[in-house]
Amino acid sequence: MLVELLAAAVAIVLTIAIVVSQLWGPPDSRALGGDRPRGAATRTTSGGAGARPSALPSRAAGELLEDPSFEVGLGRWQAGQGGRLARVAGGRSGSWAASLAAGGSPAPSMGIRQVQRCQPGKQYAVTVWLRASRAGTVVRVDLAEESGGRRYAVDTAGAVLGGDRWEPLEVRHVTHQPGAALAIEVAAVELPTGGRVLVDDLTLLASTAPSRP
Repeated sequence: MLVELLAAAVAIVLTIAIVVSQLWGPPDSRALGGDRPRGAATRTTSGGAGARPSALPSRAAGELLEDPSFEVGLGRWQAGQGGRLARVAGGRSGSWAASLAAGGSPAPSMGIRQVQRCQPGKQYAVTVWLRASRAGTVVRVDLAEESGGRRYAVDTAGAVLGGDRWEPLEVRHVTHQPGAALAIEVAAVELPTGGRVLVDDLTLLASTAPSRP
């Protein structure tokens, strides 16, 4: 009888210890997204965000783009000129980047429209980090106002990429049309067969336009 009572008491103590450890122990990392698999699979698309986590990555102060390093997905970016757009592993600073490859044209593009409504007299500056798979790839970046379904004004910058390294390209534009929407386009002017351009770490900032002399 005494042995049975001791066994019951030990069982009760063990049960209490297990309950307490579950209450005060560290939470399961998967519940916080800490154990999410990091597969390198790509998703070729002409747009669309795919699966999204509960929160977007933190942004730099004043940044106007929602996910400038494609850590969440491609968002509202769309392929143009028959291009093939994919989100791939191997970003400049984060885990991901956008990949632009030729489809039906050697001049594929990717763009995002309706970034925000422009304020007349504001200067907008976009910086895009680019990396070509082959040296000598010619690229351009457009920063434009769109109104009534067409471009009202645009500023463009171009560069010849060296290949195998990240290079920045910046465009500045002073807005004119009240109510126009800001749009960004990245394009490869002459993409070699089998080549691609990686796009990452965009920065879009607004400031007061410089006064004219």
